[in-house]
Amino acid sequence: MFWFIWRQYRKQVLITSMALAIYFVALLVTGLHVTHEFNVARGGGALGYPVVSENIQYLGYCSLAIPILLGLFWGVPLFAKEYEDGTHRLAWAQSVPRKKWLLAKLSWLLGMSVLFGALTAIAITVWGHAGQMLTNDRFFWPISFTMQGFVPFGLTIFAVSLGAVVGAYMRRVLPALILTLGIFAAFWFVVPSYVRPHYQTPVKYNYSYSQTTVVQQDGSYALGGNANAFSLPEGSWILDPGDQSTTCTPTSMTTPAMAGKVLHCTVYYRYRYQPASRFWRFQVSEALLYIVLSALILPTTYWTVLKRDA
Repeated sequence: MFWFIWRQYRKQVLITSMALAIYFVALLVTGLHVTHEFNVARGGGALGYPVVSENIQYLGYCSLAIPILLGLFWGVPLFAKEYEDGTHRLAWAQSVPRKKWLLAKLSWLLGMSVLFGALTAIAITVWGHAGQMLTNDRFFWPISFTMQGFVPFGLTIFAVSLGAVVGAYMRRVLPALILTLGIFAAFWFVVPSYVRPHYQTPVKYNYSYSQTTVVQQDGSYALGGNANAFSLPEGSWILDPGDQSTTCTPTSMTTPAMAGKVLHCTVYYRYRYQPASRFWRFQVSEALLYIVLSALILPTTYWTVLKRDA
């Protein structure tokens, strides 16, 4: 059965392998360049930072497309193409039971997805290592977080599982492609914005400083810059820009009649952030989230293929 599946899908595997090989070569070439630039900068030379940023942007976007492309062109046609062409009836008319046919195809799909997802995650993580040291943005920049570490691995498994489920249910390739893309895009937006910040309780940071200012003729006043500079831990992911409140004495109700009066003000800032030390913990949490979602939706394929009428 597995030999038959290999003969059926070997072109997809070979084309995907060639495309990823070209992509990995591009990562190798640009990665060596980035590493060289970093070593020059560390030795006191000039750093070509715009070049590094451009490489991260374009190659990073390419790595983000790999999971959904595998989901669309591997996951969706796995069952939808069989139903659309009617070849599933030929397979079921042979000595191979439906259950074995289903498990063999899913095993092939998930096995290849795990392999290519792991290779992509390792390649882009190693390549981005120098960029992380240069820009230190791997945590708070959502795109950078998604394209490296364990997340691409879990995202690939989820994308192909989703494609297989939608394809088996709809039994038409084109509608299944559109629906899979829409659902995946929704998860891609919701998870970084509304789920990822809450994998662990954010750290709260309160800061205050005093400032003396003079009320202007129109009754307004403007606080000057803070002489006592403060900063959050390097590489932290700031979840909000910080709530600010100001308390002034003798009063905060400024009027033109108070022109020239001196106000003694205290400015309070309240931040919520995720420390950079939680990066890998968040990576594992998000990868497990996608793997658990895949495990929850795959039984739908079992019901669709084995229980629903052919």
